Amino acid sequence: MPINGKNLCVPIQKHINLPYWQKKQLAYGAKGITVAKLSEAEVMADAGIKDIFIANQITHPLKIRRLRDLHEKIRVIIGVDNKAQIELLKPFFEDSLKPLEVRIEINCGQNRAGIVPGRSLIDLAAYIDQYSWLKLEGIYTHAGQAYGGATLDAIKKTGLNEGKCAEQAHKLLSESGFKIDTVSVGSTPTLPYAVQNEAVTEIRPGNYIFHDAMQVELGTAKIEDCALFILATVTSHPQKDLLIVDAGSKALTSDKTISGDGYGMVLNLQGKIERLSEEHGIIKLHGETTVEIGMPVLIIP
Repeated sequence: MPINGKNLCVPIQKHINLPYWQKKQLAYGAKGITVAKLSEAEVMADAGIKDIFIANQITHPLKIRRLRDLHEKIRVIIGVDNKAQIELLKPFFEDSLKPLEVRIEINCGQNRAGIVPGRSLIDLAAYIDQYSWLKLEGIYTHAGQAYGGATLDAIKKTGLNEGKCAEQAHKLLSESGFKIDTVSVGSTPTLPYAVQNEAVTEIRPGNYIFHDAMQVELGTAKIEDCALFILATVTSHPQKDLLIVDAGSKALTSDKTISGDGYGMVLNLQGKIERLSEEHGIIKLHGETTVEIGMPVLIIP
């Protein structure tokens, strides 16, 4: 799906009918899909999706064997950021007549996986280029550090830096004689800013299809923009200022909001989700609130 002239490659979402929503986005013009795990790619391929980017490194022999099987059926691209990953792939792919496409992950400030643009990037590109069973298809980034941003200005700065970092990596590769097809950026909050860089050719916003409490708290979405809710029920009211609902970590998430002040937004009660166990949500009430056991509680996760 072209947005500002960039191709959209959509990540998957959890706890939903995955192929349905991915096919919906492809029908609207998305170029392909992005997943985080090999098992997710297998689900998508079984549903008939033929162009998948696994934005991760795959190193376990059993998973690499499954990756080879998937590679024979569809177009699959994976991430790399180290020569050792190439060596682990080699025994499974060196006889492949169809090159395995890879993208080098670029560290644009999240300090998770990835290479900071510099000599090591060129060295890895050259290492990939020596093998006929590999193809350096592109580079990719993910500015996940944006979720620590306190203001929209901070998110904007992170997004602009993400685009600039990707541009720098692309320029280094180009000047060293490496031609790539794709410069891909990710992260829903930074998307409007990273996409402004002309070097960017693909975007991978993941959260945008539904939005959630984090996006609302960041100011990148409003409550009315959110399309995914949890409808819980009050199961116990053991204390005046405390109630229990039947939505715990399995239904919600173990991630707290940006401020660390809860596990989602309660919409029809004055209170916050203070603690979770697997099947229980513990809500601390604010002030006098009329609550009955059996009452519905609407939550943006």
